Amino acid sequence: MLKLKDRRAGNIPKRVLIYGDPPGSGKSSYCNEYCRENNLKEIVIDFDSTNFTKSPVVNIDLSSDLKAYKGIKEVIKEVKNTEEYDTIVFDGVGTMLDLLISSANGMRRFADRSDRFNSILKELLSSDLSVIFIGQWDMSLDSYQDTTPPNKSIIRINSLVNWIYSCKRDGDTFTQTLIKFRKELEDNKTEKKSVSKESTDMVAGGDYLEQIKTNLNKPNPSKIEVLREYKEMKKSDSNLNDEMKDRILKLV
Repeated sequence: MLKLKDRRAGNIPKRVLIYGDPPGSGKSSYCNEYCRENNLKEIVIDFDSTNFTKSPVVNIDLSSDLKAYKGIKEVIKEVKNTEEYDTIVFDGVGTMLDLLISSANGMRRFADRSDRFNSILKELLSSDLSVIFIGQWDMSLDSYQDTTPPNKSIIRINSLVNWIYSCKRDGDTFTQTLIKFRKELEDNKTEKKSVSKESTDMVAGGDYLEQIKTNLNKPNPSKIEVLREYKEMKKSDSNLNDEMKDRILKLV
């Protein structure tokens, strides 16, 4: 018998991206607050040495690309085997991606970064750990133009997280805006009921497209962006099939 995942609220690890502009917009402070509100036991890898919250910060050697990579992998393995922490916070994910660039010649150095980052994600996603990424505005896909797309690691982060928050500061006022979320299931009955309702409402895929636009926080996403988000939604929605995909794409 196939073993099914328990996807009800509280049983799914948190996957969160927090970004902000400019620096000092309260990202780390909001992360600490988010962890308290969601009863998370976090440990922070502070790549920029800017996290001065009450969250514990692990000390790893970032003096070279190889030491940084090995240190990150060691932290993940240790946290997976302890009950003291259940969440890893990557504070300064942009700096982390820079640190993972190897000293190889030419484009190989960037290929090494991609391989290393994918290995880190594989280690995280194979665990029950919650993950929070903190970065600057360049972690937002909206900060890029079609002529200068983000690197694949940034796209991957935006794709795998279920919640994205934007932090801003105006003088002494700090605000946080929910940019993207994937609704958690309350229970199995709620799941069946919502699926049945969505099946009735999804005439020509219009409602799904609106949901995709909301998730991406883009009024006019490209077909590539829509297709990418569609694949993520398909993982938890049995109504999404090739016919519905074609209907959605025709509306873009």
